Amino acid sequence: MMKLVLPIIAALICAIQFTFLPSGVHAADTVVSQSVIAQALPATVAIYTEKNTHAKSLSKEKVAETRSLPKTTEAWTEEQARALLPKQRDMSASRPDEIPLGSGFIIRPDGFIVTNHHVVAGSSSMTVKLSDGKAYPAEIIGSDPLADLAVIRINVPHQLPTLSFGDSDNLTLGQPILAIGSPFGFAGTVTGGVVSALGRRTEDNAVLDLIQHQAPINVGSSGGALIDYQGRVVGINSAIFSPLGGNIGISFAIAGNQAQPVIEQLLRQGYTVRGGLDVETQPLSQEISTGLPGSPKDGIIVIRSPEQGHNRILDVGDILVSCNGQRIASNNDLARLLYPLTTKAEIPFEMIRDGQRRTVSLLVTPQRSVTVPIAVKEPASDKAVGHATAGMTILPIDQGLSRSLGLPQNQKGMLILAVQPESGAALAGLRPGDIVIAAGTKAVVTADDFHEAVSKARGLRQISLLIQRNGDRNYLKVEIF
Repeated sequence: MMKLVLPIIAALICAIQFTFLPSGVHAADTVVSQSVIAQALPATVAIYTEKNTHAKSLSKEKVAETRSLPKTTEAWTEEQARALLPKQRDMSASRPDEIPLGSGFIIRPDGFIVTNHHVVAGSSSMTVKLSDGKAYPAEIIGSDPLADLAVIRINVPHQLPTLSFGDSDNLTLGQPILAIGSPFGFAGTVTGGVVSALGRRTEDNAVLDLIQHQAPINVGSSGGALIDYQGRVVGINSAIFSPLGGNIGISFAIAGNQAQPVIEQLLRQGYTVRGGLDVETQPLSQEISTGLPGSPKDGIIVIRSPEQGHNRILDVGDILVSCNGQRIASNNDLARLLYPLTTKAEIPFEMIRDGQRRTVSLLVTPQRSVTVPIAVKEPASDKAVGHATAGMTILPIDQGLSRSLGLPQNQKGMLILAVQPESGAALAGLRPGDIVIAAGTKAVVTADDFHEAVSKARGLRQISLLIQRNGDRNYLKVEIF
């Protein structure tokens, strides 16, 4: 009797397993073959880069030195202003460290390799180690920061094994997958899991869909292949969610079908083309909203507007609410909507200015995935005088001050010379060297502009200030005591 029961139980287990396979997943896709792994491993690589230890920060990063402040807070000279500000320290002399930074996989037998942009960004040199342990210097063919994808190449005297892309659109929840990479430098590590979710997005990758999966990946796994049980690439591993820094079963890979057009552009021309507005924006938080006219609840706020061209109709402080009828709630939303637009086109945007909604036509232009410096025009000079207000001492920026501080010659705004301890400015995190670009939605060019804006905001006991620091801009809420 027992001999009959055991086969029946085994048959029932098999039936249950096959009954509950995810829709579209065949039984053959749930059993990984050793030959699949054996074929995939030789096409995966470990990527080592040399970077300055300080190169992880922005190249314009400034290091502040402690200085004593003059006792007066009434009027300061330009010389006093320069003496107070942080000195820029040269980081280029720092000793470069070799870091096993990531992974990749070979897509062409002549040495072309796919990885993440963040793996190769800022590298002074790069080495690729193959599965047989041989290492070769590598060059960057092209990279796209928004998509977090890069193509690199090594020159080898022989043909290399490759991986091919599958169809990531056919993935289903619960489908088994494998991740191959070099976590913590352990090359050729294979881990398994299932697809947890599709169509995810994170702050680090706004424009392409991500596959959430359970296969453990860690530091060094970025750029490695996510493959199905047939050995086809369905994603490029790029990130994990981890409150403590280790893997907790929430991993992300860029969907292969969306990555392929980006990779093809990088292979063909070394850069990608995407739509852009030539504006810089910031998400509209509740804190910032309360300091703006009408307290708008959604959208993104313009913090840097074009100085020429069709889109100069935008002003700092304008709030973009929708693009071509689709809601914009974050910078990522805008990037995702513009990314596929590779030809010049006028697109309707809904915006808010001074509390009033209006529709404008903005020109979306194709932009490369590289940054080209723009020449700036020299403004007229005005005499600089420091003024104390709202818990800080400010100084209008003129041509001389811009030149001495290494700022663009057309830089406008109010330079913060000192911040009064325990003031609203101090609590907001403002510090000497910051530049006030706008108060609310109004540009600040003179001390009178700033005083007027603060006076109007005293009834609200707070004001939203657009602050520039080391070239980056953000709105901050400052309480007025």
